[in-house]
Amino acid sequence: MRNLWVAIATIALASFAAAPALACGGFFCGGTPIDQTGEDILFAVDGRNIEAHVRIAYSGEAESFSWVVPVPGVPELEVGTDELFTQLGASTAPSWNLEVGDAKCDWPYVYGGWGKDEADADGGGPNPGNSGPPSVEVLAEISVGAYEAVVLSAQNAQALLDWLNCNEYRIASSALPRVQAYIDGNMNFLGLKLRDGAGTGELTPIVMRYVAPQPVIPLVLTAVAVQPNLRIRAYFLGDNRAVPTNYDHVWLNDSRVDWMNGNWWAGPWAPQSYEALITAAVDEAGGKAFVTDYAGSSSLMANRIFREGGYDTDLLRTFTNPAEFVQQALWMGLPRNAVMQGLLRTHIPMPQDLIDQGVEERDFYNNLGGYQQYLSELNFDPNAFVDDLVELLLDPMESAQELFDSSDYSWLSRLQTTISGWEMNADPAFTFLDTVIDPEAGQVTDFPHQGAVSTQRWAVQDFIGGEPGVSCWSAAAVVNTLSGVQPVLQFPNESKVAIDFPTQADMPLCTELPAAMVVERFNEAGTMGVIADHRAAILAAAPNGYCMPAVEAPAPVEPPPESDWPPLQDMLPLQEMTEEYCEQLESGSTPLNDDPNVATDPITGAPAACSGCAGSLAGGSSSLLGLLLMGGLRRRRR
Repeated sequence: MRNLWVAIATIALASFAAAPALACGGFFCGGTPIDQTGEDILFAVDGRNIEAHVRIAYSGEAESFSWVVPVPGVPELEVGTDELFTQLGASTAPSWNLEVGDAKCDWPYVYGGWGKDEADADGGGPNPGNSGPPSVEVLAEISVGAYEAVVLSAQNAQALLDWLNCNEYRIASSALPRVQAYIDGNMNFLGLKLRDGAGTGELTPIVMRYVAPQPVIPLVLTAVAVQPNLRIRAYFLGDNRAVPTNYDHVWLNDSRVDWMNGNWWAGPWAPQSYEALITAAVDEAGGKAFVTDYAGSSSLMANRIFREGGYDTDLLRTFTNPAEFVQQALWMGLPRNAVMQGLLRTHIPMPQDLIDQGVEERDFYNNLGGYQQYLSELNFDPNAFVDDLVELLLDPMESAQELFDSSDYSWLSRLQTTISGWEMNADPAFTFLDTVIDPEAGQVTDFPHQGAVSTQRWAVQDFIGGEPGVSCWSAAAVVNTLSGVQPVLQFPNESKVAIDFPTQADMPLCTELPAAMVVERFNEAGTMGVIADHRAAILAAAPNGYCMPAVEAPAPVEPPPESDWPPLQDMLPLQEMTEEYCEQLESGSTPLNDDPNVATDPITGAPAACSGCAGSLAGGSSSLLGLLLMGGLRRRRR
């Protein structure tokens, strides 16, 4: 089994905004909506050196938070920034735009836009399999930001699960075979918890640096824990365009695109129709495939995350009045995110009198000047605030920006998919094409396509039946797509334009056509080929060449009947670890240590020592990827 694994992406934090009372202009305002329906990760790849930025998704109590993920070796850890994913998401979101073709009618109106396999020697040591002592070794304990991190090595999956459960990482016995597969692949495990006193508002992305042959997203371990049709968005920085190697690559049927609203259809404010189309196309391709939203120059991100000289922290230190300090921070354009909100709570705590009066947090922090009399006794230290601001917000932002300023990473790629647990039987791996191509984004017109992929997708809108002196409002408006089928945006006005044009009843809905237009396959060497071209089938489904636009239906959330999902073992409860057993585990006197091949219960998968234990899943909830787990045991052991 390859030792290629990498930590996995996650999503943004929950909003802290309370009920609105003021015209919002402060740090507790909503900006770009936070996407809490998917997972995000950035890989920066330089040869075998990989830097992964991971957004952690979690909703629940802070004391119940824990996160475990397989990793190669002992990665270097660092605090990341949400601003990286906020700016990446906005900069690389695709849009679909129309330009007017050869229109003969007067004043053509354009719909849509505003214009134009070997084990890795560096991974984790030799593969012990199930032979030898099933001990758990703590390779590193690290404090990073609001997290306490531990890196573990194990030779036996049951011993590792027992250790994690004894140390407040609540993992069901059903994870046993998946964990063992990663152990067999020479993987270690990274665990994160919030330090004592930290809240979920301090959850920030985590940065990991390690050595591996290629970036991989571990999905198999948490197949049951994720929601159906989980959106995964993976960004790649490298010397060429990134592509999947063991998942297929799909081009969407562009006649199903919402061309009427194409300039915002896939943006952060849009409904989920774009993801529904991705889901339909990926399912048609077998359930394991990605689409490319963008592939081109990384210069797209110049000065997007951090502006050199843009934040005058020396000036900020001179403001001893909390209200004036916050106003100056707003004028500087500091991000309105959870980190900044946490700093405000720490350094300008809301007076208890106002809390007792029922004043909302958002009202207080967005209007500090209106509560001056309550701030007179606050011992506000602007230097301490700025020190934390630099460490927890500005330094991670500057570090993230440096990735896009580096000559090592000329290309930026954004790949996206949706996937359900019953489809997660392989971890997607990625590589970079070896053909040297100008990374400046271009238009995709043929397949297979190895070049750049622009965020701006263009199609020609024709006005059929128009003539001089007749308004284009009266002509038929259609879109010329790569699939060959023309969505009809406007039917002709029969009283003004006499043309033979099909009626709505004579054409199918665009959403009834196949969702996947072309399916490509890459290998680890970066070569590729077309394995399925559905354009003929798309044309056959629309005999007269036209279709009627319709809203994409929500993606199905139930597994296919033949999938036999979920497997029996994945429905098992957590094992409650007794005090006595955990002490035995630490002292090395459990049956596992006496016999590495000890028989396990055939139903629970637990060792004989715990086969009679009972328990149930406890703790918060989350969109889980990698292995994000939480539980109720509050006793910490080392």
